Amino acid sequence: MLTYDHFSAWVTIEGIQAKEYQVEVTSGRVTCWIPSEANKTFKIHWKDNNFAFPTKIIARVDGTHYGYYCILQKDRRHQGSTDGIPITETSRLPFMFSNIKLSDNDDLLDQSTQNVGEIHVEISKCHVEKKKKDTLVYYQPQGRRQIHEREKKGADHQVGFAAAVPNRRMKCSRCRCTAIGPPVVIFSFKYRPLAVLQANGIAPPPTPVLRPPTVPDIIEISDDDEEINVLKARLQVLEGKRLRRDNTSTGSASRKKIKLEHNKLEIIKVEDPGQVIDLTM
Repeated sequence: MLTYDHFSAWVTIEGIQAKEYQVEVTSGRVTCWIPSEANKTFKIHWKDNNFAFPTKIIARVDGTHYGYYCILQKDRRHQGSTDGIPITETSRLPFMFSNIKLSDNDDLLDQSTQNVGEIHVEISKCHVEKKKKDTLVYYQPQGRRQIHEREKKGADHQVGFAAAVPNRRMKCSRCRCTAIGPPVVIFSFKYRPLAVLQANGIAPPPTPVLRPPTVPDIIEISDDDEEINVLKARLQVLEGKRLRRDNTSTGSASRKKIKLEHNKLEIIKVEDPGQVIDLTM
């Protein structure tokens, strides 16, 4: 919400207040940037927070205004809004952001595009006088305006109109408000797509998406697994003992066999007792 002295103004897009970036306040003027989105309707609001004098309000979209509004002492809330233009006694066309329609037709070069991409709320002191009841004014806006390619000037959206919607029966004011002097304040809302505002450093960049940290796989060892490992280790010990025992048994058998062969006796039968046998080899 923009504020100057005791006046405020803001824009809602589809019922949600638009975020304001790079608010600048100078003498009699407050300027900011707001993000626009194609095919979204919007509403312009203003308020006198501490009524001191009657005021006349003119809301301009892309440099064009459709009638004016007054804040008078008798008003209960001292605020107002506009979200479109009346086309019949009971219907209106809502304001809507739309894409700019570009053309290379040189006849469009003379067309003013100075205020395309801007919404203004002008608040002025005014003199109020009674008047006779007038007839209501209705509007028949043209189609979406075409802009020459060389006159785009960084604007991507313009203000168009959504399909007609029902409107409460309007009453004609019995007061005439005449502005006194220059506006007390002009609230200026410059609108662009959010991506354009971010690319130009006007709006903060999008928040990066944080990915959850990768959780390493955890192998859970149950009591059964531990018991199996203990048994495997015990089995390896027993296998080792058996191998050593087998090796020991094999070595003893070989030594016994060799020993028996060395102690083997050869018996020779002697038939003649007087015969001498030479056993030397």
